[in-house]
Amino acid sequence: MTFTGKGPRTMAIHRSQPGDLVFGIVSNAPTSGAPIDPKLAGRVACVWQITHATADTTDFGITSQSEWDVDEDGNYRWPYALRAMRIWGIETLPLFRELTGYTNKTHHMDAVTSIREVSDPKLIASLMELQTIEVEPMQPQFSSMEGQVIKLLNKHRNPYSVEPKNHDFWYVYVLTLGDAVKIGYSHNPQSRRDAYNLGRLPDRGEKLWELKATQPYPSEQAAQAVEAELHRAFSACVTQHNQEVFVGVDAMDVMARIATFKYTQPH
Repeated sequence: MTFTGKGPRTMAIHRSQPGDLVFGIVSNAPTSGAPIDPKLAGRVACVWQITHATADTTDFGITSQSEWDVDEDGNYRWPYALRAMRIWGIETLPLFRELTGYTNKTHHMDAVTSIREVSDPKLIASLMELQTIEVEPMQPQFSSMEGQVIKLLNKHRNPYSVEPKNHDFWYVYVLTLGDAVKIGYSHNPQSRRDAYNLGRLPDRGEKLWELKATQPYPSEQAAQAVEAELHRAFSACVTQHNQEVFVGVDAMDVMARIATFKYTQPH
């Protein structure tokens, strides 16, 4: 989600929380010279589920697409950005003013440069009912920055405090979501499941991560060793952006491996 200046971006941060949904409305009265298709003017076009991780558009190789994208000094007009957890396009592209709950007071000039909160329950319901298609967020040009971005996104998606070490039991757990399987360890697997579900939207029909299995161990060291063994066993199926999530793995196979693995306490 891009901005013309740091001020509007900072305003957006102050008016939101990580994980909020921000709907993009194509301007109905664009600044003179802005290249907007009249068929799109005034329509709801996209949704960002935002973080408060800031970025520069140059990090993503974004360049001007028209003369209007360059300001009077020859610089790209939208240099500042907030990273998004997830992004959706709107299938039907409805006119914003025709949504149930919209009034003449709904639109505000602040929304031209930053974001505004929607408070009317009817309008919120109308927006949440829109049919969407999820798209992959743009990735930065440099792999070194990509690693930093992934850490930031994981932090915003699954905020949790550092866990204390003095617990009676630690658990290796298995979570599933569709064909994805997450293998991890924690002293509280239920809290990890809940953390992974923070960014999910069940009221829009999205499935939640399910806790399929837990196996207790007497120490964090033991649970960590079993987790590492499982990660090695299924390494061919690991996803690129999360080394604890695997695709193409049957949860039953993971549980069977847990049941047969014998942890040896080091001397």
